Amino acid sequence: VVATSDGDEAWAALQQSSAPNLVILDWMMPGLDGPTICERFRSEPRKHFTYIILLTARGGHEDVVAGLRSGADDYVTKPFDRDELRARLDVGRRSVELPRLKSGLISVVSHELRNPLTSILSSLDLVGSGVLGPLPGKSAPLVEAAHRNGKRMLRLVNDLLDLEKIEAGQMELEI
Repeated sequence: VVATSDGDEAWAALQQSSAPNLVILDWMMPGLDGPTICERFRSEPRKHFTYIILLTARGGHEDVVAGLRSGADDYVTKPFDRDELRARLDVGRRSVELPRLKSGLISVVSHELRNPLTSILSSLDLVGSGVLGPLPGKSAPLVEAAHRNGKRMLRLVNDLLDLEKIEAGQMELEI
């Protein structure tokens, strides 16, 4: 938990590499206000997702829309109900964990596919090269098709891993 006393401190806390994944911002506070912080925060590239709840006494429809458009993920009006805030925090926690779970799943699946595919392709290269002797009958086109499809699958797995690296900010693109 990181508690701040004004908008400028909140902004500084969000700029840290250890910034929280779940944030409750007050709309009206000294210094920067909640919507301004949301707009600034969302305009910068991030390596991880941060769920932002805007807390305010402003409960009109236009205020809710303005708060969400500023970049907040949720909106709670004062005086707030403690159970409702806890429920919204639970939604935020699940939202923050989902990208992490997706990333982990893609990494595991990709790794588990990549190693066997590499082994299969190496074996198909060996069989197709004729080192083990000539292929019987009409099996050469089948080996070639299996090799071609295996290479396509390996490219897809590598593309998935590249996308994951890009999303995580671990790959620099030279355009």
